Amino acid sequence: MTHNATEQDIIQQTTDAWQQTYTAWLLNFNSDRTRQAYNAAVLQFFELAHKHASQVEQADAIAYKAWLTKQGYAQSTINQRLAALSSFYTYAIDKGLCSENPTAGVKRKAINPYGKASYLDTEADQHRTLLDQPDRDSLQGLRDYAVMLTLMTTGLRVSALADATTADLKPTQAGYVLQFENKGGETSQKRLQPQAVAAINAYLAKRKDKPTSSLALPGQTRKAGPLFATVPSPRSKKGGEPLTRHAITKMISRYAKAAGLHHITAHSLRHTFAVMAQQHGTVAEVSAALDHKNTRVTTIYLDHVNTASIDALFDKVGDVFEGMN
Repeated sequence: MTHNATEQDIIQQTTDAWQQTYTAWLLNFNSDRTRQAYNAAVLQFFELAHKHASQVEQADAIAYKAWLTKQGYAQSTINQRLAALSSFYTYAIDKGLCSENPTAGVKRKAINPYGKASYLDTEADQHRTLLDQPDRDSLQGLRDYAVMLTLMTTGLRVSALADATTADLKPTQAGYVLQFENKGGETSQKRLQPQAVAAINAYLAKRKDKPTSSLALPGQTRKAGPLFATVPSPRSKKGGEPLTRHAITKMISRYAKAAGLHHITAHSLRHTFAVMAQQHGTVAEVSAALDHKNTRVTTIYLDHVNTASIDALFDKVGDVFEGMN
């Protein structure tokens, strides 16, 4: 018995093919964070476009860019969302669902993602000024101090610290390391300085939800909970929920403004680590410490150079020619 395909059958098959392709496209990313960001971007686009994926044209992508701009989105966010849409259609073309990418030819403004990055001037003790802000007699103050000190001494991205659990803290012969998922879904780890370990210990010891009273010693086991968690408040009496990236970002900005450091953001702490590390290592070493894929990105981080260090550099070169007239 043969079955004659109706128009509805064809539409259903086409819809299923696009849905299957979309699901496969998302699953192809190694990073959960990338999956979430790209999924949100593409779903937002289709909600605004009111079209099936097979009917989207370049004009729709241009209209989406104009809408994002009008809503006040940062240029980096606009570029990312257009990149997500472009990635999906590139995948769809590869699977034979369409022949053209509607984002092709849609202009994006080139930006330097780190061009406005600022950092704490350690010679002016700005790092100490910021760390003096939290009230360490309180649970929240202990937590916030530990968060900022860890970021300054490891160069971790805020998102990595927000996702960390107590089980990600690993004891080694050289001290504690923090294991985390890097960009691209790769597992990496950072060595924690003794000062940061002590700060985390003091915070965990005072937490009421007690994921652990302190960092576990080799051979011990512990119940994993968020490394940094919300504290009980009128809104959330229970507390103990993971401290989000957004919450950490707001917290650091609040302390920075209170300290008169209005130019400092959460990313500034990572940049501060890079500037300090530069004084003791090569660009390649700093790049590895920051988990950069290549040193080109690192050199952008290190575009701020103290003029005194430049003078010292010239002096060192001049020393080679000492005694020559």
